[in-house]
Amino acid sequence: MQRDANSQPVVICHGVSASHRAELALLSELWTYLQLHGAEPEEFDERDDGRLHRMADLQPVLALQRVQRLWTEPELMTQPVTRALCLVASLLVLAGCAPGEHHASTTPTAPPTGPAVAPTFDEESGLWLSDGWPVPDPHATFDPDAPWMSAEDASNIIVGCLRDKGWEVTVTGPGAFVIDTPDAQKDAYDYDVKRCYIDNKVGIDPPPPLTAELADSEYRAQVRTRDCLESLGLDVPSLPSYQAFSDALLVESRIIGIYALAESSGSDLRTDPEIWAACPDPLNTWGHNE
Repeated sequence: MQRDANSQPVVICHGVSASHRAELALLSELWTYLQLHGAEPEEFDERDDGRLHRMADLQPVLALQRVQRLWTEPELMTQPVTRALCLVASLLVLAGCAPGEHHASTTPTAPPTGPAVAPTFDEESGLWLSDGWPVPDPHATFDPDAPWMSAEDASNIIVGCLRDKGWEVTVTGPGAFVIDTPDAQKDAYDYDVKRCYIDNKVGIDPPPPLTAELADSEYRAQVRTRDCLESLGLDVPSLPSYQAFSDALLVESRIIGIYALAESSGSDLRTDPEIWAACPDPLNTWGHNE
């Protein structure tokens, strides 16, 4: 576990999102949190300079239509920002904590940190891989009737696989976990986690296209979830209008989710298993909500 100058724990995440929907969700979490704390998002196409978060690196192949950069002041780089990277249920971001010095001006990112790696077909696994990570077949299209798994289910599979390989995994919430990985074991961990993804075919599902129909179904799911949370007696933020939600998704490639809004207002709903069981985050089943 790394610590900042004030000796507060800061989780530095290592991993890659499992699909395009995961990257959208991650961008939404960070965008919402940082906007509410005064950070200004900007477009970019140059290299990361150490103070700017390069969102494209979180998904090496299926980058967002509109890649964005988040300017983060050092004081924002605290645990809540890192939680947005590590525990949102639909992200399937693999997290690892490694010892070492933490620089407050450096944003935690998920490797690879270089340019996106074009996918190639791997004969041995029968999958398309990008830098060793399984990705959707570039020629495949989204099929809502095809077999699929929720982000939480996929994460549980990866957790079980890593534990079978001898890694001590701590589940931090639905679809999220951390592993204490010393620097000397990082290569072994990277190899094992990629094998878990490949062997279990996690991350190969094509993403749903960004359409008005998708915006409509996902907004209804967000409204239902908010109503469900209110029925439990929880004080949750209001959702924006459908038009604002649709514009964010279809124009900015950004998801506005009730779980992210609640966390930004100080309520981390994922830490309560009863809340999750009754009113799960719609991002957990992104693209398959009605």
